[in-house]
Amino acid sequence: MRLLLSAANGRFYTPLKNGRHAMLTPAEPAERLSASAEFRRSTAGPVRPPLAVITFANDVPPGDHSLNEAFLAKLTELTGPWLSYQYWAP
Repeated sequence: MRLLLSAANGRFYTPLKNGRHAMLTPAEPAERLSASAEFRRSTAGPVRPPLAVITFANDVPPGDHSLNEAFLAKLTELTGPWLSYQYWAP
């Protein structure tokens, strides 16, 4: 499973149902994702798929994975452990 995210200024750029976007802390998109029926259905099998978190952020210094790490920590807290990979793209 791949999650493609965008970030700026230490927050994730997140689309809302009304067509607008919000800048959310790493915990907020994790909470929204874990509450999603589609996400729960996709990960409900006896073996979870690996999770790749790919984030585009042009204002993050190379080697700084703090946003992805905070997102994954909250997602793990809410849904249990994951085999996960994370990538940053400038």
